[in-house]
Amino acid sequence: MINLRRWALRASVAMATMSAGCSEAPRGDGHASAAAEANRPATVQKTAMARRAGAMSASRRIARPTGLDSVPFARALTPPSARVIASRSERPAELDLWNPPAPQLLAPFGPDVLGTPRIVPVFYAGDSMQAQIEDFTSRLGGSSFWAHASEYGVGAATSVASVILPQAPPARLSSEQVDAFVRAQIENPATSGFPARTRGDIYVLLFPPETTITLQLAEGIGESCKQFGAYHSSTLLSTGEFAAYAVIPRCNGYLGLTGIDSVTSAISHEAIEAATDPFGGGYVEPDWQGSGWSYAFEGGIGAEVADFCEFQSDVEVHDAELGFLVQRYYSNTAAAAFRDPCVPAPNRPYFNVLPIIGGMTAGPFAWAKGVAIPPGGQATIPLKLFSDAPTDAWELSTSEGGNPHLTPDPFHQLSFSFDNPRGKAGDVRYLTIKRSSLPPGVRPGPLPFSIVSTLGSVKNVWWVVVGQ
Repeated sequence: MINLRRWALRASVAMATMSAGCSEAPRGDGHASAAAEANRPATVQKTAMARRAGAMSASRRIARPTGLDSVPFARALTPPSARVIASRSERPAELDLWNPPAPQLLAPFGPDVLGTPRIVPVFYAGDSMQAQIEDFTSRLGGSSFWAHASEYGVGAATSVASVILPQAPPARLSSEQVDAFVRAQIENPATSGFPARTRGDIYVLLFPPETTITLQLAEGIGESCKQFGAYHSSTLLSTGEFAAYAVIPRCNGYLGLTGIDSVTSAISHEAIEAATDPFGGGYVEPDWQGSGWSYAFEGGIGAEVADFCEFQSDVEVHDAELGFLVQRYYSNTAAAAFRDPCVPAPNRPYFNVLPIIGGMTAGPFAWAKGVAIPPGGQATIPLKLFSDAPTDAWELSTSEGGNPHLTPDPFHQLSFSFDNPRGKAGDVRYLTIKRSSLPPGVRPGPLPFSIVSTLGSVKNVWWVVVGQ
């Protein structure tokens, strides 16, 4: 889950930006003073755009798999009747409409990552899963699963002896209470049992089933194991430094995971995000190509490395080296080469579609890449099919919505049809998207959907968002 400190800073800066008449909300990095934050918006926008442009240029230099053909090939196959959505004037000039690069995650204020992370497990006494969890955390940071994070500047993680809390676990804690508790324990190691702190520490707080954690979400107060499964954040110490931590409630059955699997999947997700975005200044923001992905399953422009894979098929894998279930996370390197972007990748061909789309407005503060369709309208977009190894033809389908924990569109505005719902690498197919009209007085908003490529039991997803 996205770093809470970044979201808090984002909200405060967004309000300042809105009152100043800016069109995009910059995001804070968790380190600047209040005065610096007040002067940040213009600088932030320039920095984000500069990094975005650099990421796009680098992506184009990487050889692409079968099906990602030249511009003339794509244009030759475009029927005159197809309405390909042109981008708005505000879209980045470097966007290549016919051969766009794959989504990338950016660190627009850094990158501020943990080069030498250290995992500190924190249990309440009598945890029946302690031995299994300690086995997992002791080996996680030296595994090949963790090693993929080196592309973000994160080194191998070590672990220390667990902290055992002597007090009875509380029945209910707010995220603010958790933050205050972590800060107090870190700053009083002589009495708390917490180890002397290093900058790379990730405190992994393991709560028992009887404890409910509450968290302020966009749609109100959420409860652990209902509206969210886990999260990571950072607390401001009296020294002026930040300390990273992850909150892991015991969510048996959440998202279909039970027992130790639900715990190790959550730890792998939050620990890798805490290492790549510990204090809000790491890899927190998609580039233009990934902005629609972010809207689809986060409800806004913002995502971290595990978030970007969370709603892909087969996102949880049983890691043979670790002997536990982990959640795969996003690799910029793999994505730029149009390989399976979620690592560790299965040993099989990666196949998908590349929608050829332009730009749209998706909210009051930010642009997102997507398809611009007003209520009552429709559009047809080309889909370029590609794969990184030979495959048979695969089936195409669509699914409206993204994150099952975001409120779905109550009007079910989107309907879809393909000119041909089957193809293989090198083919171009056309998807027609129709958007129904809305009742008077209802304000249209962004509508996410996924294009699903299915071959046998394997499914790969490309996310798209519709706006106007």
